[in-house]
Amino acid sequence: LALLYAAFAIYGSLVPWQWHALGWDAAVARFWSMPYTPFGPGSRVDWGVNVLLFVPLGFAAVGALAAGRRHAWLAVLLLAPLWTLLSGAIEFAQLWFPPRTTGLHDIVAETLGGVLGGLLWLVMGAAFTRHALAWAGGQRAARWGALLALYALGLAVFQLMPLDLSASLADLYTKWREGRVNLLPFGYAYKSATDAAIDLALDVAIWVPMGLFAAAARRASAARIVLGVALFAALLEAAQLLVMSRHTDVTDVIMAALGAALGVWMARALGLAWNEQSATNHAAFPRRPLLWWALALLYAPVLPAVFWFPYEFVFDPVFVRPRLEAFWSLPMSSLFFGDELHAASAMLKKLMLAVPLGALLAAAVLSTPAPWRRAAGWVAVLLALGVAAATDFGKVFVP
Repeated sequence: LALLYAAFAIYGSLVPWQWHALGWDAAVARFWSMPYTPFGPGSRVDWGVNVLLFVPLGFAAVGALAAGRRHAWLAVLLLAPLWTLLSGAIEFAQLWFPPRTTGLHDIVAETLGGVLGGLLWLVMGAAFTRHALAWAGGQRAARWGALLALYALGLAVFQLMPLDLSASLADLYTKWREGRVNLLPFGYAYKSATDAAIDLALDVAIWVPMGLFAAAARRASAARIVLGVALFAALLEAAQLLVMSRHTDVTDVIMAALGAALGVWMARALGLAWNEQSATNHAAFPRRPLLWWALALLYAPVLPAVFWFPYEFVFDPVFVRPRLEAFWSLPMSSLFFGDELHAASAMLKKLMLAVPLGALLAAAVLSTPAPWRRAAGWVAVLLALGVAAATDFGKVFVP
């Protein structure tokens, strides 16, 4: 995991990979004279993104060295210089890719992120290892619990990006005066009823997996699960008060509770709800292949329906040609030319809306009788790829 994530961090740091020739001496001179931007109102996003970038790397690397061993804190200390060297190497390499900018503050922030990831392992590493071993052992409740934790983490990151934090009372007052703190349920003014319906439906939809995963992983009543999800949503909304580019809206808490209730109902209707037998049962899903395939096919159109809105298709070759070229560009290169909030939101939105499709396809494959399971797996892979490709290709024609 650490090596794979390091490769991802290096790739993402050099996107869009536009090479520019530069002499070694000139590169060294530029590297030693790179600027340092202190943490402040104009640099919060940049600092936050760079710190966050290395947190998973620090967590995984300390786990690789320290899992099952005493004195894990030594691994945190030993790896800290490595994060400085890796970050410095990335910043040095960016000199040959001019769209990217270098700065000493990036090295400081990424080193801090690696150390924070290691400290996070000291707090959560043992529990993470236990859950990973239970997952590997095929325990059904443990797998649903891991999905619950990962999805909750994704929601938290999605809600708090781009981490342009401020605890200044003046900033909070300005946010209030600008109407970005809504304490009246359904008080936000939408441009149209269609926009309101789609936004509220998405607010419900992203919380449905939380209710479903919690009902499948834990022995708890529906009321406790819904209350727990609503409290989690309320904490995220409260935290968004400190994120200057985010809105805080009590309506989102109500939508989270509705989504969780729908998820609990789905878990019970599909036979996934926790019980004594299912807690240690290795079968991930009830054997209802036709039902799971039908649900997967019903959910598949949701992704294009969301990302093609407002369905104003344009087929003019002058408009389509540059967008089609961008479609075939390197992965993630288009995200570089926007702001961090748009990039993070776009990636997480796609990931989290695709999670239910993946879960339904997995259920369909695992519930298919053994003689046809391999073929069913290939069908699921092709369907997932097809939905993803069709969704993004269709966006070429939507301004």
